[in-house]
Amino acid sequence: MSSPGSDRVLGGRYRLVREIARGGMASVWEADDSLLDRRVAVKLLHAQFADEPEFLERFRREARAAARLSHPNIVPIYDVGEDSETRTPYIVMELVEGGNLKDRIRQAAPLPDAEIRTVGATLAATLEYAHGKGLIHRDVKPQNVLLGLDGRPRLTDFGIAQAVAASGLTRTGVVMGSVHYIAPEQVRGGQAAPQSDIYSLGVVLYEMATGRVPFEGETDLAIALAHAEQTPTPPRTLNPRLAPDLERSIMRALAKSPAARFASAAEFAEALRGGANATARMATAAGVAEATRRMPTQALAQPVTAPPRRGAGTAAAAAAAQPTPRRTARPRTGRGASNGLLGLLAALAAVLLAVGAGFYGLASLNRSGLLPTDATPAPTSAPTPPPTAPPKPVVAPTDTQTPPTPSPQPSDTPVPPTPSPVPTAAPTLAPPSPTPARVVPTLVPPSPPPRVAVPDLRGRTLDQAQAALASAGLTVTVRGVNANAERNTVVDQSPAAGATLPPGGTVALQVGTGSTAVPDVSSLARDQAVQTLQNNSFRVTLRDRKDPRIPSGFAVGTNPAAGAVLPRNSEVELDISSGR
Repeated sequence: MSSPGSDRVLGGRYRLVREIARGGMASVWEADDSLLDRRVAVKLLHAQFADEPEFLERFRREARAAARLSHPNIVPIYDVGEDSETRTPYIVMELVEGGNLKDRIRQAAPLPDAEIRTVGATLAATLEYAHGKGLIHRDVKPQNVLLGLDGRPRLTDFGIAQAVAASGLTRTGVVMGSVHYIAPEQVRGGQAAPQSDIYSLGVVLYEMATGRVPFEGETDLAIALAHAEQTPTPPRTLNPRLAPDLERSIMRALAKSPAARFASAAEFAEALRGGANATARMATAAGVAEATRRMPTQALAQPVTAPPRRGAGTAAAAAAAQPTPRRTARPRTGRGASNGLLGLLAALAAVLLAVGAGFYGLASLNRSGLLPTDATPAPTSAPTPPPTAPPKPVVAPTDTQTPPTPSPQPSDTPVPPTPSPVPTAAPTLAPPSPTPARVVPTLVPPSPPPRVAVPDLRGRTLDQAQAALASAGLTVTVRGVNANAERNTVVDQSPAAGATLPPGGTVALQVGTGSTAVPDVSSLARDQAVQTLQNNSFRVTLRDRKDPRIPSGFAVGTNPAAGAVLPRNSEVELDISSGR
């Protein structure tokens, strides 16, 4: 079904098909480009503004500024023109199929952390590109983030963008942009800066994480004042699944003072990307640490099980177990190892001879031939037997009289009076078995020191805040700001209350200087203008002033002018239009 004006043709080539969006300054239409045979989007200024020089200049400035931008995440400008019949300016842009980020938030918020990080880092990097070109968006909001069918976010509507070098085109103190996403300095009448876009993007990420904007109110004025004076609810209070580091990045972007936010949009993007990378690195490191913790304990468990083998019922098992510890102490017991091997061969030969000699000879050989092996546990129970051990090998010649043929071998058997080193060496091998068992606990890494919760310091005096941080083991930096607060009263803090820091971590405080900037109240109704000034702790004096441009009963301006910094409770004159 066609919309009103769908048969309208602009510039002799762009036929309007249907209206797809409408804002306070212009409407956006889907149109057919008859020259290039493609669908495009046409942004058309509202008719009531066509005769306003200030709005026309702002609209044309958008076209000139946006046309200089060439970035994959910025909607490109194809053409700029003016309707020949109505003299209404228009801009021709790429038509991005799909919805916008606001629709996505309405459908699925709170969104996953990974999506918040990806979209946020992409938009921050896009803003960094624009800032590098000398442009500030000034109206970052989910409605201006188009999500194409390919999932790539694209930033559009630089309609309120302003070249930093040409800031004189807009009066100081004029508040522009969507009130739910406006930065505090814009509310107070200050100039927009790159940190203003960072604040607005922080609001967008807050909404993605929680499904709601930080501040709501019955009027736009109430919402704007909340941005200037109130601290938003921490997003993890509304979405406990949100990662703590992601919450810290969002809250830092939402700091009241521009200086307390990220120094640049690039730094904001890096923080969003770094949180995801740090999580992956921590998971990998934890896996490596766990594997490292398990591996040594498995290797060290083997020596601990060695003693039961020495306590086996058969003497042959004990003799077989001896070579292993001797290898570990090769520099001291190499000679003993060879003697043990000879002793084992002698024992086997004696057993064969005993089978031929009879049961009595077998028992006798067991007592003499295996003496070096049996002597190993003897020192552990009674230190005195070693001196009695040498006489027993002397009796061994009785064995040489019995078997006439292997007489050379029994002569070798008594030669190892060197078995005496074996008993002395054996006790030196016993201590290593408990030593590895004591090493195991040292492989467990010490637990990290406990982190310190940051207290809520807003509203406290500087002395009270410093004392609270000192008692918590934290350090502090202080910066004065011109805010609506008593002198030396904490206005804001970073990190926010509830965040954790390592012992000795630093908390940045912003304290009031006792002065504040005069807000811009021009064009507001008299009561709203008075209330705004009083909310900023100014005393108001009304004056009538004839100004044909301002309807009767609305504010014309103030004396001192908006943006002037005055002590709190200073008097400000408010001019109210009396009409023609």
